[in-house]
Amino acid sequence: MKKLYMIFIIMCGSVLASFATVRTVCNMSYSPGQFTTFAAALAASAVNDTIYIHGSSISYGAITVNRAGLVVIGAGHNPAKTVPLTSIFSLITVSAAGCQFIGLTLDQFLVTSPSAAVTIRRCKLQITNTTFGINFNASGAGDNAVIEGNVFSGLNFAGILFNGFTASNTVIRNNIFNCTTAFAIGNNSAATTTLQIINNLFLGSNSNTFSLINALINNNVFYRSSPQGLLTGCAMNNNISFQCSNNNFGAAGSNNLVGVNPLFTSFPGAGALFDYSHDYHLAAGSPGQANGTDGTDRGVYGGFGAKFNMSGEPAIAEVTNFSITSPTTISPGGTLTISVTSKRVN
Repeated sequence: MKKLYMIFIIMCGSVLASFATVRTVCNMSYSPGQFTTFAAALAASAVNDTIYIHGSSISYGAITVNRAGLVVIGAGHNPAKTVPLTSIFSLITVSAAGCQFIGLTLDQFLVTSPSAAVTIRRCKLQITNTTFGINFNASGAGDNAVIEGNVFSGLNFAGILFNGFTASNTVIRNNIFNCTTAFAIGNNSAATTTLQIINNLFLGSNSNTFSLINALINNNVFYRSSPQGLLTGCAMNNNISFQCSNNNFGAAGSNNLVGVNPLFTSFPGAGALFDYSHDYHLAAGSPGQANGTDGTDRGVYGGFGAKFNMSGEPAIAEVTNFSITSPTTISPGGTLTISVTSKRVN
């Protein structure tokens, strides 16, 4: 059986081969991973390697990623599995450049590398205290970042903090911000090159969603979270606002729909916040269909980035089942035949 399990690990690794050497981590008692702690896997890793984090009922705690180009992949924040275990961390501190984080569940990213160029994709930031989900806490840490397809679910500070630093050449797209009392994206980002905030959904009761400089804010939906705030040198185009305390847009732009219901496929309406049972696709007849600045839908299922996915599972091939189709007892040098089922989440 151990040999069969190793075959399974090799097969999983082969679908991730494009990410260089792959290492697996699991902190459960039966530990199907090569390592039981992230620190041990990190110590064994080189630049541009991948660490795959198994879903677990136990948090992996607080970690620091100090290996450039490292790719950390989890199970998704709402995996479509019989036992939907997620890859949970309390805090991930990023002190190296070019790292990617996909399909993780955590409280906060703290980015301290001055040239991080970090990618955060399909993660869930379930902020449990009075801080932001992503905190860029060094000069240059927020530059050249890609933040896409995530859920920010904190009820207090649920968003992104540039902490007074720049966010040049950074794109924030296809995310859901589930915020009630603070900025979703803010603290006077002094970007010299335009920050792009496109195809997001802002839910909640914020009176001021932004505090930004030099941002292009297009194709978003603001549902009770007012598209207001400090917006110096910003432009807002092809957005939708509905049921906000102030539905008007806080920066100049065109083709914005003020106080218009976006008509989601399934959403209970007034007072509702993010829930996995909702469907944020635009329903037939929605005023936001096929009329974003790029000709696609407004909201999280439009644009040309990684579309929002309710499972948060990474867009890689995954072996979901294998069965032995030949006799389980074979002679030395014989052939063991297995049948493999896999899937890839787009």
